[in-house]
Amino acid sequence: MAYIPPHKRRSKDDDDNRLPPHKRHSKKSRALRVYMKCAVSDQWFIEADDDDDDQIPADSIRLEPFLGYKSAEWERGGKPFVLVCDSPRSSSSGSTQPWVSITESIWSDLLDSFANMGSAMVPHSHGYSLLKPTLVAKIGNILFHKPPDSAISSRSEAESALADVGKQFCTNLPDSHLEAIFAGAAPKIIADSHQTKEYYRVNVSDKWDPASVISIKCQIICGELKIQKIEKNQQRCFVADFSCLHKDLDLRLMLATKRDLSHLMNALKGDKLKGLRQLVDSAVLDGQVKGGLRWPLGKEHSSDGRYSVVGAWHSTVRTFKNSSLKLRFVNADRFDFCTSDGEIGKEMTLVLKGITDTFIDRVVYMESAMGRLLEALKFVWDHLLDFEQ
Repeated sequence: MAYIPPHKRRSKDDDDNRLPPHKRHSKKSRALRVYMKCAVSDQWFIEADDDDDDQIPADSIRLEPFLGYKSAEWERGGKPFVLVCDSPRSSSSGSTQPWVSITESIWSDLLDSFANMGSAMVPHSHGYSLLKPTLVAKIGNILFHKPPDSAISSRSEAESALADVGKQFCTNLPDSHLEAIFAGAAPKIIADSHQTKEYYRVNVSDKWDPASVISIKCQIICGELKIQKIEKNQQRCFVADFSCLHKDLDLRLMLATKRDLSHLMNALKGDKLKGLRQLVDSAVLDGQVKGGLRWPLGKEHSSDGRYSVVGAWHSTVRTFKNSSLKLRFVNADRFDFCTSDGEIGKEMTLVLKGITDTFIDRVVYMESAMGRLLEALKFVWDHLLDFEQ
């Protein structure tokens, strides 16, 4: 019988028992979203150049079908919508600047989230893992599952009518916009260092810890896939989305942590984590399959049955960075073994490294931290949210 790659196999009823426990009897989306205890999440705001609701003409805000993104998840649930505004940008000089109002709207919750996270940033009692916090600004489009039942006549009405509507943040961006940022704003503002790297990522479920996913970051060295980093899945501590009415794109601010297991790499020579090594060593590089990796039949599970491959990613990452900011351009080919969904995405993320370090070290006054956040958000508003630069 000819070998059939995993992404071309059709699932059968009895295949359900072969899935990891946390995936059985369900077709979940590609991302496993985990929130830290006491996390501040799912906040949504509407932001504009003018913070006076009366400055936006009635009936100028509406939802339109979004045509810039296709995914199997949305095809199953219906076409998404995006919030648009027909009114011109305000030239008023008396209103609060958008990056200031964004900072003011989230500052208290962000402080609380850093405090909650800080209480958990203690090495495991056995020294096995450490938390790595990251504050990022993601650029994309906020997509809505359905339009409201009644017409929207103002920004406040939009916030009320859409507050409970299902949303998703789409990070896939047009090539033209990424290339414009890559050639224009990035070198001018973040020019200390630029590098391009290629990565593969193997996502693995652990039968002993079914609520989490282990992410194994790899690179090709001398023609072979070699492990570079091992992390537990991301835990979200804070998420706030902003629909930017007078911009082409929207904004997400997110504070999250990952549990770094990289210091255990030397232990891979022993029995404890050799199952992870087995999965990486048995992976076959194949540019013709989604995710860039495939496994021979039966090799997608470790020999002891503890670990199973649940996803594969192939990504090219271009990075501009300085001491406080890191702008990442990611071209990613992802495949989910549990849902048999694959997608190719081109994304841009600004990592607010300096702000995170300030909160962790606790040696700088909060005024300084707020100033850094304001500076970073002004950069985002001025350079990253418009298609034409």
